[in-house]
Amino acid sequence: MVSICCKQWCVFGTGTFFVLAAGILLIIWPSIFRSIIKDELVLTNNSRSFDMWKETPIPMYLEIYLFNFSNYAEFKMDRKKIKPYFQECGPYIFSEKHFKTNLTWNNNNDTITFMQNRIWQFEADMSNGTLEDKITNINVITATVAYNLRFKHILIRHAVDFLLREKKELLVITKTPRELLFDGYDDPIIDMMEDLNVTTFNIPYNKFGWFYPRNDSSSYDGVFNMHTGVDKLKNLGKLYSWNYQNETKFYEKNSVCNMINGTTGEIWPPFGKAKQLTLFISDFCRSVTLNYAENYDKHGLVGRKYIGTESVFDNGTAYPEASCFSNGEILPSGVLNVSLCRMGAPAFVSYPHFYLADPVYRSNIDGMKPNKSLHEMFMALEPNTGLPLEVRAQLQINIMIQDYEGISLFKDLQRTFVPMMWFRQTAELTGELADEAKTVVLIPMIGNYTFYGFGGIGFLIIAIGLYLSLSGAWMKKDELLIKPNDDSTSHHEEYTPYHSS
Repeated sequence: MVSICCKQWCVFGTGTFFVLAAGILLIIWPSIFRSIIKDELVLTNNSRSFDMWKETPIPMYLEIYLFNFSNYAEFKMDRKKIKPYFQECGPYIFSEKHFKTNLTWNNNNDTITFMQNRIWQFEADMSNGTLEDKITNINVITATVAYNLRFKHILIRHAVDFLLREKKELLVITKTPRELLFDGYDDPIIDMMEDLNVTTFNIPYNKFGWFYPRNDSSSYDGVFNMHTGVDKLKNLGKLYSWNYQNETKFYEKNSVCNMINGTTGEIWPPFGKAKQLTLFISDFCRSVTLNYAENYDKHGLVGRKYIGTESVFDNGTAYPEASCFSNGEILPSGVLNVSLCRMGAPAFVSYPHFYLADPVYRSNIDGMKPNKSLHEMFMALEPNTGLPLEVRAQLQINIMIQDYEGISLFKDLQRTFVPMMWFRQTAELTGELADEAKTVVLIPMIGNYTFYGFGGIGFLIIAIGLYLSLSGAWMKKDELLIKPNDDSTSHHEEYTPYHSS
């Protein structure tokens, strides 16, 4: 017969074992998960994430919308009274692929140096229009020349005005999307500056095009130096330098606006419930911070959505700390002066259709229709792995024109930020990649379920043991087993009847 003491030790010991196992699991599982995540995410020659980063597997597209100055014929008849109308054309859609090249591993500080090659291919079936459409808008070359001469002596401006008229330059040009985007087009002013070796206007190419000569170029975006996450996983993807510098030189000197912060947007460390994420945009030589908005579900993966707010393109009007982005002239909130970053052109960046910008930018032009659902910039990421679920980066390039004394092309023009084009870069996680990611994402849940399972079983066993002990059920069971043996003789005694003598 097993004693009551042995039974109690067995029951309470088993329950305690499960409870202790749950406690140990609770303590060590986060470390196990972090170790698994680190092995999966850090960049090394043979890590899984390296191949995905080196050649991005997520399908990406570049949607480009060009603005056509559709009432220019009427406008040039009376510049003071006719409001320019800009008609959105497109989208012209290009598939996009990214490749990392010229890789150098820096083991001394756990970083990797690389260049980026982007290849775009026109997708005619997905586009609304062809690359042979005709688009009329401001002549960026003449606008750049006038802008760079705005503080020069009036005699210099008169001399340049003579050259512009002699070269038959116009305020506007009509070109095809093919020329405006990737192929570029010739311009007599560029040819003249190249022949005379003039560097005042800082145009390093023999043609002009918004993306010329960027297609299939490994040098255009510059040289990046990025943390691999080997030292600390939280540093994964964060830039250490760009073009061998820790800060840019395109905004106020010695200011935070020149700091190179964040990632390139393609690889992220686990960030949990961070309220903000920062990425560096080399096109505009600056970092941009996005703010958490809401949770976001994609193929069963729950991520966090971060959006661009008014603060991204403020230059000191609404957010004084952003005044160092103004380049000496604080404008109404909503546009960012990137002229120094874009080779001296009077280029100002905003959200499409001046979404979230001060209404003054839409007051002297027609055709702008800002819409949150169409023009909001956002990216949704899975917080445990940093995996991008969906990205929609969209920006608009505007050229500033105004009356420059001495240059007749711009006579009687009020200051206007002319929308030239806006583009949307999209990337969306596929179902196949989502299924692979779920394996890693479910690891914390497996640990939690195991913890609760072990803990629940342990406490249930202990509770049963306590009940049996306090109710005396074990004692009663033993008594029932003993009593039949004690009374056995009485059941087998022979009956003797009573006889009287």
